[in-house]
Amino acid sequence: MIAFLGKALRATLAVLALMAFYAPRFGTPRGAFLGVLLSVMATIGWFLAGDPYDIESSYLALAAPLLTMGISHLLRNDPLTPNRAAPLAGATARGS
Repeated sequence: MIAFLGKALRATLAVLALMAFYAPRFGTPRGAFLGVLLSVMATIGWFLAGDPYDIESSYLALAAPLLTMGISHLLRNDPLTPNRAAPLAGATARGS
């Protein structure tokens, strides 16, 4: 049983590695970090609870980082948050 938990935790890192290669602009670094933390805690908790509803912890390990990165991606592209790269309104160049 512990081997299945180890495989589930490795699946979390595999999801993040695949997302980094195939969709590098998806999510944020903070979202990826939180996805790993959430996935590890949720997977271990689900395993210790005895896999409720007959859902294996490996499925949770795959879904948790994807959901967390998806939420971070949606929040990053929120039109209400200011763009930090844009110059301030009314700012002028110092040299002119």
